[in-house]
Amino acid sequence: MNHIVGSVSELEGNIIDPILGFYRVSNDVLDTNWRIHSDLNIQGQKPDRALVLYISPRKIDELHGTALWEHKIYGKSLPNHVTNEEFDRMILKESENLDMWTLNSVIGYKQNRAISYPANYFHSKYPNKSWRSGREVFVMFYKIR
Repeated sequence: MNHIVGSVSELEGNIIDPILGFYRVSNDVLDTNWRIHSDLNIQGQKPDRALVLYISPRKIDELHGTALWEHKIYGKSLPNHVTNEEFDRMILKESENLDMWTLNSVIGYKQNRAISYPANYFHSKYPNKSWRSGREVFVMFYKIR
């Protein structure tokens, strides 16, 4: 975590304060939902940015990575004023309903690539299934000082 925080602080040109960091694995049977969402609320805080570091080697040839989506009502990002109730409703009712979303772009998966984007952007892994041995990533949410 310290290495990533130091590297990202240097790239951002500012000190960053991590809120949460964790490893996540998805494969062809584990974590196969779309789960389109925004990371506007993490442990009661509003991070400025989210970071995904692709760890495992890529095992599929088709388009794969992190998708950025546009919501039919809110657009590309969740507004800061949205209530916790609306945030929860969207996760429960709309995160799997592709009729509510338009795919904008996919940032391609490449081992050791780190991507960072505004935490309020709507996103998901792409596609919703990974390879058998698993897509391993490190995820971090942070604020910029």
